[in-house]
Amino acid sequence: MNRGSTVIDRITRLTPDVSDPAGMHLIGVAANAVWAHDVGLTFLTVAVDGLRGQGQLRVLAQALSAQAWAAVHQAREPLAVAAAEEGIALARETGQTEWVVAAQLAKAAVAAERGDLRVVDALTSEAEALILPLGATPMLALVQFVRGRGAVAHQHYAEGLEHLRRTLDPADAVYHPFIGAWGLSDLVEAAAHTGQYDTADSYLGQLESLAVQTSGPLLRAAAGYARPMVASDDAAEALYQRALGGDLANWPCYRGRMLLWYGRWLRRQRRPADSRKPLRMALDCFQALAFPELAETARQELRASGEKPNHDLPEAWAQLTPQELQIAQLAAAGETNRKIGEQLFLSPRTVQSHLYRVFPKLGITARHQLRDAFS
Repeated sequence: MNRGSTVIDRITRLTPDVSDPAGMHLIGVAANAVWAHDVGLTFLTVAVDGLRGQGQLRVLAQALSAQAWAAVHQAREPLAVAAAEEGIALARETGQTEWVVAAQLAKAAVAAERGDLRVVDALTSEAEALILPLGATPMLALVQFVRGRGAVAHQHYAEGLEHLRRTLDPADAVYHPFIGAWGLSDLVEAAAHTGQYDTADSYLGQLESLAVQTSGPLLRAAAGYARPMVASDDAAEALYQRALGGDLANWPCYRGRMLLWYGRWLRRQRRPADSRKPLRMALDCFQALAFPELAETARQELRASGEKPNHDLPEAWAQLTPQELQIAQLAAAGETNRKIGEQLFLSPRTVQSHLYRVFPKLGITARHQLRDAFS
C-alpha cells in the first residue's frame, strides 16, 4: 500500500507491448491493485486481445474479469458488460468458479449504476450461492460492494451503509479492506445523508489517508467526491468546484453524481438559477452513460429549479440498446467514429455498424439528422 505511488509511477512510464499479452495482464492487474484502474484498463485491453489471439483461454478469462472491473470504475459500461459476459463464458468453460463470480459481479455493478436493482439482486444472489461453498472472502466482499454501491447511487442510504460497512469490519466474514476502500466515498455519502456525521467524518479520514499513501487515481477521485458531503455550507461550494475541475475529470460516474449533488446543493441554498447548469450537465452525463434512473433524478431536480428539462429522451430513442444510445449521443454531439471507438473501446467499423442499426429505429437516414432526432 505504501508503495502504491511508486508502482503507479513505474507503470505510467511503460508502453503497452502487444507481443507480451501475459505481461500486459500482470501489469494491468498491478495497476488495478493500487486503484489506478484508468491506467490498468489500457494494459488489460492489450492483454485481452493478445491472449484471445493466442487461445490462452484460462488466463483470458481472468484478464477479462479484470478488464470488466476496470471498465466499471471508468464507467465504460458497454465494455464492462461485453468483457464480463465473455469472461463468464470462458471461466465456466475452464472450470474457474471464482472468475465466473468476479465477472458476474462486474455485470451486476453495471446494473447497479443503471438502477436496475432487481437485476442486481438476482446476479449478486446467484454469485453469493456460487462462492459461499468456496469461502472466498474477496468475492463475498464484492457482493456487498455491488449491493451497497447500487443502493447509495440511488439514494437508498441506510441500506447502502449496511452493505458497505461490512467490508471494513474486521469482525465480519466479508471483511476485505482493499474492496472496502472502493466504497469509502459511498459510505461518507450514506452516513452524511442519514445524519451520522461523525461516522461520515471517520470514513472520509480513512479515504483521505489511503489516497495520500497510495496516490491511487480512483481514491483521489473518490476523496474529491466525498469532501463536499461533510463540509459546511461556507466551504462546500469551493470543494464542489475543485472536484469538478480536476479530481473527477477521468471518472464520469463520480463526475455525473457530483454535478447532480452540486446542483441540488445550489438549489437548496436558494440559488435555483445557478443550479440549472450543473443539473443540465448531470442529465447529459447520465443520458450518455445510459443511467436512466439517475437521469430521471436529474430531471426532477431541474423541474424543482423551475426549468422544464428539454433533454427528455423522445420515445424513439427508448428503442435503442444502452450501447446504441451511447454511440448515437456521441455521434449527435459531433464525435467521429474513430473518437467514439477510442472512448468505448470499439473499432470504427463496429461503431458504424451500430449507427446503421440506429438510423431506422429513429426514422432517419443520415448521421447529420441525429441532432434533430435527439431534440
